[in-house]
Formats: sequence, C-alpha cells, structure tokens
Amino acid sequence: MQLTDKKLLLIDGFGAVSSAILLGYVLVKFQEYFGMPQETLYLLATVALGFATFSITSGLIVKGAYKRHLKIIAALNLAYCCLTLSLVIFYFSELSLPAITYFVGEILLVLFLAYTDFSRSK
Repeated sequence: MQLTDKKLLLIDGFGAVSSAILLGYVLVKFQEYFGMPQETLYLLATVALGFATFSITSGLIVKGAYKRHLKIIAALNLAYCCLTLSLVIFYFSELSLPAITYFVGEILLVLFLAYTDFSRSK
C-alpha cells in the first residue's frame, strides 16, 4: 500500500479528530487525575478540530494541490506542538505523570507527522 499525499492528509485529519476527542472528552472527564485545566483542554481540542477540518477537507475536496496543503498542515502542527509544550511547561507543577506522558507522546507523534508532511511536500 502506497502512502499518497491525499492519504497522508486524511491520516493527519483523523489523527487530529482522535486528539480532539481525547482532549475534549476523555481528559476533561478525568481532569482531576491529569491536572490540565478544562479550559486549556477545550482550547487544544478546538485547535485540533480546526486542523482536522483543514486536513480532511484538503484530502477529500482539493484536487492536485496536496503538497501545498501538506506544507500548511505541517507548519500548523509545529505551531500546535509549541503551544502544547508551552502549556505543559506553564502548568507543569499541576500535571500528573500520566498527563505529562500523554502530552509528550502527543507532541512526539505530531512532530513525526509534521516531519513526514514537510518531507512529502517538497
């Protein structure tokens, strides 16, 4: 199975939907165990939904301009990683080990996707 630019955009999009569900529902439901404020989780979930909308729309509707869209989502993903890392640093004393583990894992995964997107956008 070949990973096309279109499929990569869809993977990005559905990954962002997964992040939004985890952040906006699961982590909020168990907020007292994670320590990240609900408002912050909702903010991150909203950003993830915006990225999901962009990526899925790009993958399903846009024809032929995939490389440009990969470059855009890669840059947005890097910005998301910076935002998430900043929030983890800001709230570090309130976060539990599972929260830190989740956010570090998410950052690493999104960085890998951003690298892959940038590599494919050339």
